Amino acid sequence: MERHRILISGAGIAGPALAWWLHRYGWDCTVIERSPELRTGGQNVDIRGAARSVIDRMGLDGQIRDHGTGERGTRFVDGRDRTVAAFPVERSATAGATAEREILRGRLASLLYERTDADVDYRFGRRIEAVRDEPNAARVSFDDGATERFDVVAVAEGVNSATRDAVFGDVARRRLGLTIGYFSIDREA
Repeated sequence: MERHRILISGAGIAGPALAWWLHRYGWDCTVIERSPELRTGGQNVDIRGAARSVIDRMGLDGQIRDHGTGERGTRFVDGRDRTVAAFPVERSATAGATAEREILRGRLASLLYERTDADVDYRFGRRIEAVRDEPNAARVSFDDGATERFDVVAVAEGVNSATRDAVFGDVARRRLGLTIGYFSIDREA
């Protein structure tokens, strides 16, 4: 049986996580990132709810705990350093102002990249120029002039994705802050 190929645009959090799962189920994954290297900046990310289950299933819970921010909650104090309000770390999977699992965005991106680097074709400093639908595939043109065929193209670039807007236009519809992506796969799995 022929393996499916996916092109994922974006090597932040969602792109490598998607690649990890699809590779696990037999897909050949290529991740492109317009930045010349992995972006390791960003603020705190709370891991809670469904994300906590996903991270646990990926075997990353211990690493996220070990690389966590160490935040113990938030306190508001008055002029004499007396606590007037406090928001302690919540052990709950979904509640509270501060989650038990909190990690800097860049460290989480690094952990996901390290977890997938051996199995995923990462290409930094690359962008999608165009996507053309073909029977059973998508033909993708890149900014360096190369063209390749993929079964699926996923844009995992965040809410202000330049690729999604430039390449897919009205095909991608925004709802409740989420984007429903573009898929072109017609053959049997």
